[in-house]
Amino acid sequence: MNYLVKQFVIVVVLFITVGIGVCFSQDVINFPYPQIPTMMIEPQQRATYLLMHYWDNVDFDDISLVMNDKFMEQGFVDYLSVLQIVDIQTAEKSVEMMMKRAEKSKAAYLRLVNIAEKYLFEPNSPMVNDEMYIIFLNQELKTTVLNKVEKARFEYQHKALMKNRVGSVATDFIYMDRDGKMGSLHEFKAEETLLIFYDPDCDNCAEIIEKLRYNRALNSKIMCGRMKVLAVYAGENRALWEQHLAKMPTNWLVGRAVSKIQPLGLYVLRAMPAIYLLDKDKKVVKKDAVPENLFE
Repeated sequence: MNYLVKQFVIVVVLFITVGIGVCFSQDVINFPYPQIPTMMIEPQQRATYLLMHYWDNVDFDDISLVMNDKFMEQGFVDYLSVLQIVDIQTAEKSVEMMMKRAEKSKAAYLRLVNIAEKYLFEPNSPMVNDEMYIIFLNQELKTTVLNKVEKARFEYQHKALMKNRVGSVATDFIYMDRDGKMGSLHEFKAEETLLIFYDPDCDNCAEIIEKLRYNRALNSKIMCGRMKVLAVYAGENRALWEQHLAKMPTNWLVGRAVSKIQPLGLYVLRAMPAIYLLDKDKKVVKKDAVPENLFE
């Protein structure tokens, strides 16, 4: 999230909490946002206070309230909007406090767990955020509210999200390009690498690839030699891959994985295409990116 968007979110959310606009919907129960002390004037200070007291007025024992979709989901979405503009320590503390409060009712706890998964983990969510979801998973894995069987799904998710995390070196793999030459990610020399895992038979992949084909910022970087694109088919149907090669941009290196990307768990591809932005050392700068935010 860039600086201007962060400031906009701060203004909007804090404007709402002072009682001017608790009005997301006229036909639902208003979320009981905490009142921020008037002496707090710094946006970050107000955001921190809001997060530390966001759930104070929510009765997690009231199952009818907790199960009210519009009440809980709208409240949670607003919470996430503020959570993403504070430092990691504040975010972790706030999530810990919220989850501890919800532990008094297993139904309420599971409700929060499922909403967090829906908005932060599911690939089609506009708010998907691996780093934020890891904060929730850390709490879920150490709670005594969930048993071992219930935690199994979250253990898998946590393990998956820790792979190829932003700031880490992307896992190496072997590929074969359209000319039959073998190569590896770590040997792919570029100032910046746009790594795209795609499926030739995927309509969404075709749509995203077309957007990137004509993306001015991307093409400018390619022409200047500052960026290269490595598009890799992670499946095993060579005939399908070859059949669609002619549709791929000619200024991209297009290959199919020789390493078994998904069976070996080298990358967890929750949706296609999966786009990574890597620096010259192959460290992950952006993960599961979309064309609209690639070059922010």
